[in-house]
Order: sequence, then structure tokens, then C-alpha cells
Amino acid sequence: MLLATSTSLAAATAGRFLIGASAAFSLVGSMAVAGQWFRADRFAILSGFAMAMGMAGGVFGQAPLRLAVEASDWRTTTLALAAGGLALAVAAWATVRDRWRGSGGVGAALGGLGIVLRHRQTWLIALVGLGTSAPLLAFASLWGVPFLETAYSLPRAHAATLTSVIFVGWGVGAPVIGWLSDRIGRRKPPLVAGLLLETAALAALVYVPGLPLPVLACLCFLVGFFGSAQIVCFPLVRENHLPALSGTAIGFLNGMVTGAGALFQPLVGLLLDLAWTGETSLGARVYDAGGYRLALASLMACCLGGLLCLVAVRETYCRPQA
Repeated sequence: MLLATSTSLAAATAGRFLIGASAAFSLVGSMAVAGQWFRADRFAILSGFAMAMGMAGGVFGQAPLRLAVEASDWRTTTLALAAGGLALAVAAWATVRDRWRGSGGVGAALGGLGIVLRHRQTWLIALVGLGTSAPLLAFASLWGVPFLETAYSLPRAHAATLTSVIFVGWGVGAPVIGWLSDRIGRRKPPLVAGLLLETAALAALVYVPGLPLPVLACLCFLVGFFGSAQIVCFPLVRENHLPALSGTAIGFLNGMVTGAGALFQPLVGLLLDLAWTGETSLGARVYDAGGYRLALASLMACCLGGLLCLVAVRETYCRPQA
């Protein structure tokens, strides 16, 4: 509501910050509920369903939201989203219950965070998660649309639709890969396969020229589908800590995963500026396809870096290790 009613850049910025900060509870909170009320060998698939719903939001936040804004205006559309959030808050208050609650207040929470941060596996798993999420949060959420417009001369609406297919793949893949991990009783193999195939699909999407639209759509889906192997990181980090610290560990991991956007969106922009040829349009810089391909190589490097970190991650076999 603050964003929708803002009359200054400062107010709009504050609204955007609060949207991100207050939405951070959603995935972590749903995983905490799943951990309290369901068996441990169902945690990955339940986390996958939660992620799938989040990706459904990502899909509607692309082309459908753009159509809603064009049909009315951005303030009206944002107020409608705020009303939906209020309705969800009321529904959660009325229905969600804690099976047990922690104690000790802020001091205990900070102490638990210190334990989580001193655990080597926490950092390794978080870097693996960051490696899987860079293509989603940097390419699909920002740079994919201008890249497709430039490299394939697509209208903006078509490019936005294609990038939203990445979110579709992520939403479909998360419960499937979560179920598979629970089914085989292993965490690392789905992550290894996901990172390798996500990198291959993204490389084909960026570097193979002249692809027809159906192939582009298929590759976008595969980037999202295999990138959704990230969901396995959440049960993996949970199984490396005591149950009382599982929410803290999942929250830190989620912060690192979403931090990929804050890191790689400006990084890709910086690399584009370095590759800029000097062309402008209406005072704005224009980047060519070669510049985009150079800048987007950072995303594939991030995926491969996550794969290297995964080598040192300890397999839990879907059982608590702490």
C-alpha cells in the first residue's frame, strides 16, 4: 500500500524494501510448519509444493501483471495485490497453528544463529543454493527480457512471456525433484544433476544463435525445472542442525539464495557497461547481443561454482546428522 500511494522516490523505495523484507517469512514459515506437522521424509516434497506456489506468483508477476497494469494503471494494480496480501494474512491467522514454540527470546535466537553460522556445511549448502538461483533471479527476473529483445528481436510482451516460462519450470520441478530426493533417500545426486543440466540449458539459451521460439520456450522451461533442484538444499541444511535450529538454518539459506538477485542483477549490469560499444537511444545506453552474452557468462560461472561447493557437502541420506 505504501508503494501504491507513494508520491516520492523515497516512499516508493521504502515500500519496495518492506515488500521484500516482509515477504521473506513466506517460504521459511511454510517450511517451519511442514517441519512441525509432517514426517521428516516428506519435508523435501512439501517444501517443493511451497516453492511451486511461490513460482506461480513469479509467473503471474510477469506477463499477466503487465496486462493488468496496461488495463488500469500500476497504482490500482499494486493496491489490488495489497488487498490479496491482507486476505492471505487473515486466512493464515485463522487457520495456521504452531505445534510447539521456541523459548528464550531474542538472545536464544541470536545464539542459535551463531551456531548455524559457525557450521561449515551451512555455508557450503548456502553457496550451492546461490549457484542454482542466479539464473532465476538475475536472468528471469531482470536481464532475460532485454536479452531476448536484443538477440531475437522479440516484442517485449513475447520476451516477458518466455522468461515467465522459467518460473513455470521452477514451479513444476520443485515438487518433482523434492519427491525424487525423498524417494531415493539421497540429497546430493539431484543437486548435481540439477546444476549440470541447468547450466547446459542456460548456455544453449544464451549462446546458440537463431533458435526458434518453441526451442527457446523449452530451454527456458528446462532452466527453471533443473534449477528447482535448489529445493533440496533446504532439507539438506535442516538435516545438518538440531530441530530447534532448523528455522534459523533455513532462514539463513533463504537469505543467501535470494541474495543471488541482489548480487548478480547489478553484476550483470556492470559487465554490460564494460562491454558497451557506445551506442545510445534517447539518451539511454544500448547493449548488443555480444555484450549480453559476455555478461550472462557470470550466471553460468555461478552455477559451476555451486557445483564445486557441492563436492564438499556431506550427504545426509535424508536423516538428521545433528
